[in-house]
Amino acid sequence: MNGTEVKVAVCNGIEDVSDIFQKNIKLILEMRKVPGVLKTYENANSLLAETVKQDIIFYLLKASPEDELEIVGGLKRKHKNSKIIFVAQDGTYLKEAYKAQPFRYLYLSDAKEEIQEAIVNAIKNIRERKVITLEESGRYYYILLKDILYIEALGDDIGILTTDGIEYILRMPLKQIYQLTDYEFIKCNRQQIVNARYILSLERAGVMLVNDVEIRISGRERKNVVERYAEYVFKMRL
Repeated sequence: MNGTEVKVAVCNGIEDVSDIFQKNIKLILEMRKVPGVLKTYENANSLLAETVKQDIIFYLLKASPEDELEIVGGLKRKHKNSKIIFVAQDGTYLKEAYKAQPFRYLYLSDAKEEIQEAIVNAIKNIRERKVITLEESGRYYYILLKDILYIEALGDDIGILTTDGIEYILRMPLKQIYQLTDYEFIKCNRQQIVNARYILSLERAGVMLVNDVEIRISGRERKNVVERYAEYVFKMRL
């Protein structure tokens, strides 16, 4: 998930068994104003052949528990960071299904509120776990996006300051890392990018972060900062 579009898959015949369930998913995405692509798959094999990563997978349990566990294992390996939500017609496979450790367990008869709760929490979980991978001189750095306060240009290098006070100095252009970050990162001026989740207040001259550091907003970027921050606040209402 790139922050602007959520890819949702329904697999193993959900659309055939309960058209209402699929319509509820579409309705929830529309109501919550979440840009999303909903795609259906006839069975697990068709989903396993998919090259595009799916963020959320609704998987209908309809085979024997042993077969389901093996199939889901394959899905988890192929779509490593996807949130798999089991959907059953009744509680027959409840105990066995949890051995596969799904993100959520629903029934086809569940109301929109239950489906919405599962989707919203899946999106939040994905956001919290998104990692940026950087490499310099053969050394790799794995940094959770949610842990970054701000990023700034330091000549030919960049400095990445995290919430725990660690600063990573890497040789790369600011433009390059900006392209790797999520929608919640906002460019304030030519030298600095901030994580919107740590903005305490938005002032005329700059943004005040939770660690009492003020980042200057250039006249060129002011309109973009205001619009992007408003967009971030709106999306985080999920």
